[in-house]
Amino acid sequence: MALRISTYRAGLPNYPMPRALLREAVRFVLQQEGIGTATVRIILADDRTIQELNRQYLQHDHPTDVLTFVLESAPLEAEIYIGVQQAQRQAVD
Repeated sequence: MALRISTYRAGLPNYPMPRALLREAVRFVLQQEGIGTATVRIILADDRTIQELNRQYLQHDHPTDVLTFVLESAPLEAEIYIGVQQAQRQAVD
């Protein structure tokens, strides 16, 4: 299985990065979907970064919890942006 999963931060320089947990979650989903070859980048983003992406690509001018971009379908190449601050607010609800 050729999976390349990497993790990054955008606008959250001191935020703890649960790399192993994020990678395991992606591996699990890919395995369940029968995908054996993929490159996935997971980016933990602050509100400002994810709001700009949301505005630029979806014309929604607010932060969101997750944005996913499929860059190539075969083999899969994708970026998953996790809006950490928004996700934390939603977790309270």
